[in-house]
Amino acid sequence: MFGKGFMFGFLTLMWLLVMMGSQRSVFLASSTQAGTRPGVVVQAAEQLPFPNSMISETVLRTTGIAPDTIAALEETTSDAPASSSSRRGPAPSVEVATVDAPPPSPAESGAARYSGIRHVYIDAGANWANTLRLYEDIAGEGHGKATYEVYAFEANPYIATYVDSFARWLNRGGSKPPILIPPAGSLGHLMMLADRYGCDSTSGKKHVVACVQEVFRKPLSLLPLNISLRAQSLISERLAEAAKPLHPLAAQSRYTLVPAGVGGKAGILPVSKARAREVLITGGNPMGQGGEQLHIPLVNFVEWISKHFSEQDYVVLKMDAESAEHSILTQLIKLNKFGLLDVLAFECHPRMSKQCARLEKHIAQAAMMTGTRVLMENNNLNTSYQGLDFYSTPDKYFAVDPRTR
Repeated sequence: MFGKGFMFGFLTLMWLLVMMGSQRSVFLASSTQAGTRPGVVVQAAEQLPFPNSMISETVLRTTGIAPDTIAALEETTSDAPASSSSRRGPAPSVEVATVDAPPPSPAESGAARYSGIRHVYIDAGANWANTLRLYEDIAGEGHGKATYEVYAFEANPYIATYVDSFARWLNRGGSKPPILIPPAGSLGHLMMLADRYGCDSTSGKKHVVACVQEVFRKPLSLLPLNISLRAQSLISERLAEAAKPLHPLAAQSRYTLVPAGVGGKAGILPVSKARAREVLITGGNPMGQGGEQLHIPLVNFVEWISKHFSEQDYVVLKMDAESAEHSILTQLIKLNKFGLLDVLAFECHPRMSKQCARLEKHIAQAAMMTGTRVLMENNNLNTSYQGLDFYSTPDKYFAVDPRTR
């Protein structure tokens, strides 16, 4: 059942325990799922007459698990004398998942770790967080089960307010924010949700849009707008998270929202406040003229990704940036940085640019050189992805009809 090397280490460790007359032991809980180790009984380090470094080496060598990842549960019997460990106070509490807790990530479910490999997912155009965990679906074989550093960019200030709270929830830092309007990233997504609100999806897009906007007229007008997210200091701080790699043995992925647009150079993105609210239902570019203007920071995406990541990292990029993909991807190719990407999932916007065919050709050529796996949204080919992650399909992720609340 176990390998010879593991059994030898196990028996050696048991011999040490017997020879030292151990009275107390702890049980190292370990899943028997693929990629994890079975349970091993080890003696509490503080009770052994050996240096901690020797214990650390023994544990690491025999179990393959670093000591700082071991959650030791100390058991005390009525006839056992109090040890020095009891002076540390009660054992740390164990967090119990609640209904409001996010679902466990693949890594938390016992997935294999990738020691030494940095896994990064960049969601350039996060929308209503409905692709925030897409890496689990589109990463290469096995890589979807790793823990990731997730960097989400979103320019629409109304949506960014929601995604900021959503990311905090995924990081176990708050409650899941309520979704008050249909989380549609496009007209296609809206059509899939329309019938739920009594808006006949067979009656045409214009009718559906008008119908859904009427149903959600009040919730739309009450959506919060967190102005503090536009502060340049906050955006700089969020971008700098990429300089702090997630530990390969981290128990869960780390989610960071960057409330800014992406481009081939830094700047300011003028956004019509009215237009930004209008596209909340249909998806699309919030840029527009007239009325109050919001000035959204634009990040030099090419510089940022080139500075913080290397070809030794496993990087998944999803890009739905309303035509910004042209300048960004073209520059990555010209600068020989396309090889940073292990997986690229993107949507080209032909209505906004006539250069899609040319861009797709250049990407295909670059991918042949770098080995990058390229996926395009809904192109009816094997290299397609649906633009929604597993958690955000219309049957799972939707707003409650406000007329029934």
